[in-house]
Amino acid sequence: MKMYFSLSIVRKLCFSLNISRNFATECNPYSVLKILSRKPVDENVKIMGWVKSQRKQRGLNFLHIDDGSTLNMLQVVVPKNVCSQTIAYHACVCVEGRVVKSPKEKQDIELVADKLEVISPGAPEDYPFTAKGIYLEEDVRLMPHFRPRTKNFAALLRARSKEDPNIAIRKYFENENFINIDTPILTTNDCEGGCETFTVRGGGDIFAYDNETEVHEGAFGQDVYLSVSGQLHLEAMASGMSKVYNFNPAFRGEIGSRFHLHEFWMVEMEEAFLEKREGFEFLMNRLENLVKFTMDDVMRHDPEDLEYLWNFHKKEKLKTLIPEILEKPFVRLKHKEAQKILNENKDKIANFPVGNSSSKINKETEIFLTKYFGNLPVFLTDWPAQSKPFYMYTINDDDENEVALGMDLLLPFVGEVAGGSLREHRFSKLKKKIKTAEEEEKLKWYLDIRKFGYAPSGGFGLGFERFLQFFFGISNINDTIPFPRTKGRCLC
Repeated sequence: MKMYFSLSIVRKLCFSLNISRNFATECNPYSVLKILSRKPVDENVKIMGWVKSQRKQRGLNFLHIDDGSTLNMLQVVVPKNVCSQTIAYHACVCVEGRVVKSPKEKQDIELVADKLEVISPGAPEDYPFTAKGIYLEEDVRLMPHFRPRTKNFAALLRARSKEDPNIAIRKYFENENFINIDTPILTTNDCEGGCETFTVRGGGDIFAYDNETEVHEGAFGQDVYLSVSGQLHLEAMASGMSKVYNFNPAFRGEIGSRFHLHEFWMVEMEEAFLEKREGFEFLMNRLENLVKFTMDDVMRHDPEDLEYLWNFHKKEKLKTLIPEILEKPFVRLKHKEAQKILNENKDKIANFPVGNSSSKINKETEIFLTKYFGNLPVFLTDWPAQSKPFYMYTINDDDENEVALGMDLLLPFVGEVAGGSLREHRFSKLKKKIKTAEEEEKLKWYLDIRKFGYAPSGGFGLGFERFLQFFFGISNINDTIPFPRTKGRCLC
């Protein structure tokens, strides 16, 4: 007699029987971080890494080994009978030996080597770094493939990962029951409107960031770009899933400055059932909570690399400023109120902009506004409707001027790091805002969302590297990412 079981029953049976799975053991169970934190005294260990310094004393060779896992290095004591040769800076080595208590007060343990193998010899004459060298960041920036070998950039990479704002951001959205959506990198849309896009051409002919460049039909039979934002696609997803977010790369052909990258990472969210002023306030609360949760979560972990970065970049004030930001509400400032403050203080602002009121916000004025309010984050809201993209929901203010319920979040030292809005959900009004028949054809799917059971929604996008620039105290955004892509420069 044959018996049939459903897959779900088989799975339950397997778990009830506690069927074990055999996984491979670790290739090398020890790292510098693990040895320094666990202090396995009298144990034999094997460690691999790079020699960052050495000194010889009384027939012993003292090496400092770094493997990138921690800010600190492991001291290795090499007897003459194990290795008597001088080992070059940044030589790659494998050391086996016994962990012992160190006789020195400044360190708890050290490794006494029984065996040392030079896997790859160290620095030749043309190697750009030396053990005691001091280098300008703009010079190191020209060698992105070597930057992880410097102490400060290694700290940055660990802070992006180990004390990870990325993880904290995802944790926040998971706690709030958001669904993670992988939005496309290739798109026919430019949802930001004002920024230049990178054009993708079929057959491997890629990249021109001139909006007026003629694009011939290629793999897609139409103009296709690298995504500047996943917003429009998230709006479509929110119309069925309510609360969605992404964490994707974005590509923008923007101006060259210490605040701009052509390729960067952005976290975006979209939430349904947000409407009118009440929904707009809720959206700002959402962004404020995300920023505070992320900083607080990272600060609760081992802040060693974070504090090193603050000291290295001379931003020690962040040690007291960030706790203050966590305690106080973000300032909420309407655009017309900001204009009044700026006009009253224009003599104090370098590069004060000229032009009509809708354009009188630039990087210098953004940073000034945060200073004006005691270096607190500022939400800049209620922008003139004509200065914002077509998809933003608009209302009439107290003076009967049409304003967009959009906001920019300004952080001290860096200015704008995030932008968002309520979305225009009124089909007829949205259609009027789309200027040409060609644009309407491209955005037909976006208009269709409004036709069938659409819920009013709102969302924002937070530039990850710009946020790190503030949080880590870094003056140039190129130093927040391993391989920066900026105007005129795409190294490696």
